[in-house]
Amino acid sequence: MIRTAARLVAIFAVLALAGCVSSPPVPVETRPPVVEEPKVEPPQEPDRTPPRTPGTIRPDQQTQEREQVPSAAAGLIAQGWRQHNANNHEAALGIAERAQRIEPRNPEVYLLMASAQFDLYRLDSAEQLARRGLSLSRSGTRVNGQLQRLLKRVVAAQ
Repeated sequence: MIRTAARLVAIFAVLALAGCVSSPPVPVETRPPVVEEPKVEPPQEPDRTPPRTPGTIRPDQQTQEREQVPSAAAGLIAQGWRQHNANNHEAALGIAERAQRIEPRNPEVYLLMASAQFDLYRLDSAEQLARRGLSLSRSGTRVNGQLQRLLKRVVAAQ
C-alpha cells in the first residue's frame, strides 16, 4: 500500500509540475489600426455649354431654382438646340414644332423655331415667331432678351 501511495504521490507531483510549466504563448491575431480615409467628393461634371460668342443664339440657361422645373417639352427643346448647333436647322425646326404641339405657350419653343427659320433665311417666319415668343415670355428673363436680340437681327437682315 505504501508503494501505491508513493506511486500516487509521484504521479500527482509530475502532474503538478506539468501544470506549472509554461507553454508557449497562444498567438493573438492583431489587426492594424483602422485609419479613416478622408471623404473625397466625386468630381464635378464639367460645364459642357459652348462658349458664348457675340451674336450667337443659345438656349435659355436657367439659373433660378423656380425656373428649373422641367417642362414636358424640355427634352425636345434640348434635342432641337443640339440639332440647331450642329447646323441641322430643318431637323431643329421639326423637333421644335413637336415641342410646340406639347407646349404651345413655351417661349423657348418660339426662340428655337425663330432661330432655325432665321438660319434658313426665312426672315418673315423668323420675325413672326420671335414676336410670338416675346408675347409669351416674361420681361427681364433670358429667353425674353434672346428673343429681342434675335428680332433685332431679323429686322436688320430684311
